[in-house]
Amino acid sequence: PKTRIVGVEPELYDDARRSLVSGRRETAAPTVRTLCDSLETPSTGELTFPILRERLSAIVTVNDSEVAEALRLAFSTLKLVVEPGGAVGLAALMAGNLPEAAPGACVGLVLSGGNVDPDLFARVLRGEF
Repeated sequence: PKTRIVGVEPELYDDARRSLVSGRRETAAPTVRTLCDSLETPSTGELTFPILRERLSAIVTVNDSEVAEALRLAFSTLKLVVEPGGAVGLAALMAGNLPEAAPGACVGLVLSGGNVDPDLFARVLRGEF
């Protein structure tokens, strides 16, 4: 019960973060693209939003450069191929965007999915992002 759960989403698709702040479902403008294509949703779901409001203590955002760095670390150090949307938690941790992750804190991260385009992944590994 004392566990704090923090959501992470791309800064260009921060509809869930803004929704928690405003107390109502907000939308993102789907005119831009992000490395995290699986998280390019215009709004939180009607059923999902009340759950997020009840369970999350915060939502933070990451940019594509931070996600790319997380993908490189996951591959080079952990030997994992993770899709960009599944690496946002690691990106937030590495970027220092998680205030709950103070030195000595116990932090759990979810790294998920391997559904990343091979050409895109190669470009990320080469540092083109």
